[in-house]
Amino acid sequence: MYSLSQFIESRRPHCKQIEADCSLDYNIKYFYPNEPDIHFNKIPKTPSIEIHKSITDYLCHVKKYNFNPFYVAECKSIQVRCMNDVGSVIVCDENGNIFEDVSSRYKFEVDEEVNEVHLSGDNVLLTLDSGSNYFHWLCQILPRIKLLQDNGIDWSKINKILIPEIRGDFVKHSLKSLNVPIDKVIETKKNDLYSFESLIIPCKPNNHIYISRWSIEFLKSTFLKKNSEQKDKIYIKRKEAQGRNIINEEEILPILKEKGYKAIYLEDYNIFEQARIFNTAKSIVSPHGAALGNLVFCQQGTHFLELFNASHFHCLYWNFANILDLDYYYYQSNNNIIAPPDNKNQNIQLNIDLFRKMLV
Repeated sequence: MYSLSQFIESRRPHCKQIEADCSLDYNIKYFYPNEPDIHFNKIPKTPSIEIHKSITDYLCHVKKYNFNPFYVAECKSIQVRCMNDVGSVIVCDENGNIFEDVSSRYKFEVDEEVNEVHLSGDNVLLTLDSGSNYFHWLCQILPRIKLLQDNGIDWSKINKILIPEIRGDFVKHSLKSLNVPIDKVIETKKNDLYSFESLIIPCKPNNHIYISRWSIEFLKSTFLKKNSEQKDKIYIKRKEAQGRNIINEEEILPILKEKGYKAIYLEDYNIFEQARIFNTAKSIVSPHGAALGNLVFCQQGTHFLELFNASHFHCLYWNFANILDLDYYYYQSNNNIIAPPDNKNQNIQLNIDLFRKMLV
């Protein structure tokens, strides 16, 4: 076993990022040059004495985010090294140049034994870090198909399409809706090493918490078509095995019902139904989780209360609130349950009085 850095050094000694001013001989086209910056100015509402540092750092220091150019690159003689089953890859050309934009930066232990596969003709790379996860599939991978469409993709001329391991019906439902041929899909697996005669690489359109407006509009036009009346209040429950459950959920369910909230499991709905649920919601209460990627379907002013445990906080969906103009609230448990730092799956203990005051 040896480290990823050793793998890169031994196989790819001269690494550089593929950028707008790159002189390499690739066919690279750029899209959406006027994508507006993201400004961080939305003050969250919380019962905490102080706003979480993850948010105050943006409000005080970061201020805004500028997107890199959005591109589609058509390349010859490319290799893709699969680091796990869920989408992490290293993408290199024969001269040792790494596509850092779509390559994983996590540290991995890699095996010397690899499964080498060569693919002829034109192929497409869609796989990305954590792409099997609902949030990353929806917000990171699907907008790449929009870039391919804008670049004039002809799926009948494509040999194979690389995606992460499929871990939900939402993958095939969404690919079918976008006319992507399922029979050409290959699920990447750890230790696969692909070489390509020709590979089409759309860039990463959203850098995790920074989501472009054009990709939001694309997702809405694909799964919604039009806005509906905002009239529903929903509380999103989590399956017990997933973690981040509400410890005293039986106490809050009657309060939610009294306030007009409907409790649901999003797993019971397909991707189109989830889009409609979020679009018709005027208020959403939910523990932090991947399914909240569906916030992209919300309408302006939607009340959103996000629940965190005592050991983990992430400003991902606060950022969405800035872009989508949501009425953002958060509650972080301050219970004394002992857990490792940043234990995102620890369960959540709610203060009933504080919780009641945050509902609308």
